[in-house]
Amino acid sequence: MTTQDKLDLLKYLIFLRGKMQHASIELLTLGEETTQVDDAEKKLATQIDVLRGKVMDQWQGNADQITTELQSLNTKAQAKLRQMRSAVGKAQAVTDFVGILDKGLALVAGLVA
Repeated sequence: MTTQDKLDLLKYLIFLRGKMQHASIELLTLGEETTQVDDAEKKLATQIDVLRGKVMDQWQGNADQITTELQSLNTKAQAKLRQMRSAVGKAQAVTDFVGILDKGLALVAGLVA
């Protein structure tokens, strides 16, 4: 993994963190609990800080593969946000959304380890 690959992945993680913050606001406007999303956002922020410090170190994994997987998870998360806006299936969409966040955090955690 090149330094540029690492920087590109970090940029994407920062973008996803902003998406998580937006999702928290969206949940608030829907009258939903935001604790799980807020906690996931804080974990991602911590992981981003750790990875920033490791840019010059050896990372485990492939940045392109991880970025592709995170992009796929982001697409799924956006679909769940749209589902949350409707009354039908809102509770399941929130649960699914948090599950998607957990999968993304697990991918990034593999880099931090």
